[in-house]
Amino acid sequence: MNKIILSLAVLLSNAGIGAQTPNGDYVLDKNHAHIGFSVGHLGFSNVIGRFNQFDGSVKFEANGDSSVSFTVQAASVDTNVRRRDDHIRSDDFFDVETYPTISFNSSELTYDENGDPKTIKGNLELHGEVRVVTFEVSIVGAGVFQGATRAGYVAKTVINRHDFDITSLRGVVSDEIAITVNLELIKK
Repeated sequence: MNKIILSLAVLLSNAGIGAQTPNGDYVLDKNHAHIGFSVGHLGFSNVIGRFNQFDGSVKFEANGDSSVSFTVQAASVDTNVRRRDDHIRSDDFFDVETYPTISFNSSELTYDENGDPKTIKGNLELHGEVRVVTFEVSIVGAGVFQGATRAGYVAKTVINRHDFDITSLRGVVSDEIAITVNLELIKK
């Protein structure tokens, strides 16, 4: 369940654009973005899920004045099994009535030798708890398509759901949740 939130954090981390991407403000191309998660089930398999409603923005300045922020609608969790999704939305996990959004705000980006983002660190707020998380980032590509400057990134992290006070079904649902964010950014 926390994997989903982590996915949002990854999405934000993707926004830390590197030297191949021009300075400026960017928005998500929601038609080409995905925030996904994977969480173990009984030690036999992994449940794969996604969030269907999210938004984010990125400000990139090569000098380091970059920022990434995002908001995910927790109720948009989708594991392709309605009964499970309803349970994830309940107070056993996300408690979407009390905590309708998951958010991320960056505090620090690091860059590789090519000037592309390597990591993005920031505050992830999930289930009323705020924790510092770090995403490993890799660039997919950057360029101009149909007159718009675009950049694509993949960001990954792993969170522990207990850090966010989500403790139901120990032994059934793994503690660690892997989050992967694939995103495409468009310069404003």
